[in-house]
Amino acid sequence: LITKNNLQFPVGLVYEDQPFSIQAMQLAKGITVVNEPLYYYRKNAGGSITDNEKKNDRYKFNFLEITRLSKTFMKEQGVYDVLRKEYMPYHFFNAAVHQHYITDKKKFKEFFDKMRELTSTEDFEVLKQTKQEYLADKYLEALESNNYKKFYRFSNKVSLAKKILRPERKNKRK
Repeated sequence: LITKNNLQFPVGLVYEDQPFSIQAMQLAKGITVVNEPLYYYRKNAGGSITDNEKKNDRYKFNFLEITRLSKTFMKEQGVYDVLRKEYMPYHFFNAAVHQHYITDKKKFKEFFDKMRELTSTEDFEVLKQTKQEYLADKYLEALESNNYKKFYRFSNKVSLAKKILRPERKNKRK
């Protein structure tokens, strides 16, 4: 399957497993589920993407490129309209989280504009019909009205609320 279809992970991007997995599942003649834990995901390894993605804006923009690659492939295969209802809420929530963690206002707007370019009118319609998390719901409102400042203000309020509600833990006495 991999050799025949020349499947490769995109080079130089993080989240590269998403388009590879979408392509492999779409091109496979069949898929089998094995009910065994064969993959162990280790978090907090120090140098992993998941440990550093909040701080690295490049990762956030890689997410948008990975989304573009995935959507392009699904459209070329003629399956995007069928998969949109499942794919868009997942993609959209993750985009909202990535957008939320961008602190530089210029990069925030750039990400917002790129996200608008990636979201078609049909995508917006599907998202409006889908129950969203609160963050994604606010993101949808801002994107649809093309008002990045609205989500920027909301995002900053959420960040401030987190700081107030979760103050740093004081060192425990030994």
